[in-house]
Amino acid sequence: MPRTSGVKPWISTVKRSPFHSMYRKLLTVSGMKVFCTSFQPTGYPLVFATGIADFLSGRFFRVVVDGSSSDLMAINAGVPQGSVLSATLFLLHINDLLKPGILGYADDSTVTVRYMSSPRASGDETLVLREALVERVNLALSEVSDWGDTNLVQFNASKTQACLFSAKRSPFPLSLTFRNVSVPITNSIELLGISISSNLSFGQCIESKAKTAGKKLGILNKVKRYFTPEQLLTLYQAQVRSCMECSQALEDIEKIDLADPDLNKAATKIQASFRGHKVRKDTPN
Repeated sequence: MPRTSGVKPWISTVKRSPFHSMYRKLLTVSGMKVFCTSFQPTGYPLVFATGIADFLSGRFFRVVVDGSSSDLMAINAGVPQGSVLSATLFLLHINDLLKPGILGYADDSTVTVRYMSSPRASGDETLVLREALVERVNLALSEVSDWGDTNLVQFNASKTQACLFSAKRSPFPLSLTFRNVSVPITNSIELLGISISSNLSFGQCIESKAKTAGKKLGILNKVKRYFTPEQLLTLYQAQVRSCMECSQALEDIEKIDLADPDLNKAATKIQASFRGHKVRKDTPN
């Protein structure tokens, strides 16, 4: 794995992952004007922005691979990795993007729009409502795109997802557009590692988690002779259980019939440990 160093002439910080920033904040004169503009609504004195500008300026980075080092290059985007100010600076940067209907968590932004329809609405009436819905979503996405252009931010339109949550089973032939890229409506959406289907069922999410846990469980079973029972239990708790402990939906895993019988069996065994059942220390199997 390449290592990167973000340094000032008298400071060096080495990180185990490549330097990257999805949200590019260019440290140019125009970039600082944009930053100061977005900083003003926070209510803090503008002198804070000057201090932050000094904190970000004059930094360099290098990439080290197998002992070979690149030349130092000036950093003109992002913030230093590992800095105590990095998260705060990011929040300040996107503060004016978030509004009712536009939600944010870390570097993920979500646009939500809804429409109300009568259960007895005809197909034509439903289509009109859905066309209006798509128009409003496209307008919100256009606002997000314009915000990015103004604030020197680049969004990855190819990773944008869209999902319609509705009890109606009629097809949805419409699609959204974000930065001239078509965004089709899919049957599920990934939000913060959780897959949510259009009918609000967590079955697909549970099956995905169970598959990951099942694969790790199989690998752990094959190498169990190389570890003590205590080590196996630690590995099981860290690698297998951790895959499935993130979702409260697992409380009802017995009510969901997974497609693969072996996967169903493995998931049930893992879930049993959540209920306080005894886990054998000689094998996590």
